[in-house]
Amino acid sequence: MLTILHALKRTLSDHKPAILASVVESAGATPRSEGAHMVVSENGLLAGTIGGGAVEHQSIEKALGLLQRGESDVHHYVLNKSDAENLGMICGGDAVIRFLYLDPAKQKLLAAIDAGIEALTSGRPVQMLSGLTDKKPLFLLNIDKHLIGDAAGVALDWLERELGAKRGRRIRLEGDIVAESINRAGRVVICGGGHVGTALAHALVPLDFDVLVLDDRESFADPARYPAAVHTGLIDLRHIAADVSVTADDYVCIMTRGHMLDEEVLVQILATDAHYIGAIGSSRKMRTIFDHLVHEHGFAKKDLLRITTPIGLDIGAETPQEIAIAIAAQLITVRLDREKACS
Repeated sequence: MLTILHALKRTLSDHKPAILASVVESAGATPRSEGAHMVVSENGLLAGTIGGGAVEHQSIEKALGLLQRGESDVHHYVLNKSDAENLGMICGGDAVIRFLYLDPAKQKLLAAIDAGIEALTSGRPVQMLSGLTDKKPLFLLNIDKHLIGDAAGVALDWLERELGAKRGRRIRLEGDIVAESINRAGRVVICGGGHVGTALAHALVPLDFDVLVLDDRESFADPARYPAAVHTGLIDLRHIAADVSVTADDYVCIMTRGHMLDEEVLVQILATDAHYIGAIGSSRKMRTIFDHLVHEHGFAKKDLLRITTPIGLDIGAETPQEIAIAIAAQLITVRLDREKACS
């Protein structure tokens, strides 16, 4: 969601309106499920996706028309087999897309977006409330139990009571209002900004992962090497805890400049509650490291079960970019499994 909020901030800060298009209902074989979002400005699609293909193309065209008229709307795509074929899709399904017109003149919107970016970056929980009330767009962020943004005339105390009475990552309030948690679980800590680490950072950003790249080489920890949304840290990888706190919400990918340093990093990360630990390297290299972890560092064999190696899904990847895709796919799987367990 950070990419969505950043896109909204750029557009509204330039005193230009934006449309936040969201899948609010879906059934059958639709490209994306509820909770998918995209941002459209007068220049077209800025960020996000509601599934691609003809439906997204038509939604962008609709959003451009709404921008010209300064209006919000809801559109229901009913896709039986023939409808789907006419829209260039393989099979049918229903999708309700809501288009919220966000007016740059409303300063509360920009303040909410700024606060949301800061909260998400710092790892604090954020709920997004969105909907149409009497055709007026409602856009609020719930940060630290404080609602900020444009309530479109809806009483904040009523919203607060409703939020307090219901639980879940995505909950529907009265009418069209939807409240959803926009935090994705944890961040990815990439230990090593070499070819694979750099490719992985680039691959993860559009997937809504919070990414931190750590390296002890200045050029490999240079922010200019990575997308703007990636955080970097020039630190001593032999003493990570001095600069970075790894938590149970984190996914750690270890790919430093050499196997000896990989081993030192593994010793440190195994002492944390990291949710996922992945290490790059050949089976021979990892057997040696595992032997050292047990006989030299005192770890039990059960501790080694926390380490995913070889890292990434087995797709026959060879290049840094292919390996990055394999790792990203595995992280998506781990994240989805975790979110299902928590829902």
